[in-house]
Amino acid sequence: DSQILRFSDFKRPLIMGILNLTPDSFYDGGSHNNTDDVLRHCEKMLEEGADIIDIGAFSSRPGMEVISSEEEMSRLLPSLIYIKKRFPETIISIDTFRKDVAMRAIENGADIINDISGGTFDSEMLSYIGKEHIPYILMHSGNSIDSLHSEIIENDVCEEVKSFFERQTETLSQYGECSIILDPGIGF
Repeated sequence: DSQILRFSDFKRPLIMGILNLTPDSFYDGGSHNNTDDVLRHCEKMLEEGADIIDIGAFSSRPGMEVISSEEEMSRLLPSLIYIKKRFPETIISIDTFRKDVAMRAIENGADIINDISGGTFDSEMLSYIGKEHIPYILMHSGNSIDSLHSEIIENDVCEEVKSFFERQTETLSQYGECSIILDPGIGF
């Protein structure tokens, strides 16, 4: 039985190290594609002060290829399992907008779900997060995966993001209590 991670327990700002498992990452060019590279990169990030390792296996860069959840899991789960075995005390965040990927990641030791869609790309995500009390990073990015980098907010951007967070946190709270970090999605 693992203890529920609460963001309010953090006494200082935390550093999140990024591990992209995509061949087309705009961040690192997909350079972490085998187990030794993944573990070396995680070890380096932890040595440099990372408190959380955020693992992503679906590219959200402009012009990305939409892959299946099966492909996302096949990229993600082996590395997650190796990382948890090698660094068992490390907090692991999973960057996914898919409930089935989130569920499998949590079953395999992930601690946090980091959802670029804030629960809008998969209608089952918020109910799963709330019912299971999973720590959640709720990001604002747009209305659909197809308009991820092309949607322009014509009105007051601050009001739009605030309203989105209010709607999504209200919906999430109807399913159960969980710790939430709000991410305004500046890069989107």
